[in-house]
Amino acid sequence: MENGKMISSVEKIAFSAAADEGVLAEIDVVDAYQIAVLVDIDSHAGTATNTIVWVAPMEDQLLGSVVGGNSIRKTIDLTNTTGVFYLDRHDTAIAEPAFENAYRKIRVIADLVGAAHTITGSAYIFKKKF
Repeated sequence: MENGKMISSVEKIAFSAAADEGVLAEIDVVDAYQIAVLVDIDSHAGTATNTIVWVAPMEDQLLGSVVGGNSIRKTIDLTNTTGVFYLDRHDTAIAEPAFENAYRKIRVIADLVGAAHTITGSAYIFKKKF
């Protein structure tokens, strides 16, 4: 705490033409006790049939196929949808967007299905720290 106050920060990380299994952001979160992730999708390209964004722990070295059990939070299917979305799902259940931090680093990953499907936008990482 700084003078008895909690410190909050927001980090914006832009991504362009991110493809399936693409890492949209990789964030050091060792200093945070609570985290929330928001994704702002500006555009889709190619043929989109499925669009889900996940946040997963980096310690797992999750670079291959993304599966629900490995995610901390995810979005609903955002196929051909633009706008701002919190990653507020845990498996299939709606969850608080903010989660207690137990990780050193996290990744925000795009799970895209469709021919040459890519997305462009920004990821926002909200951190609360003492």
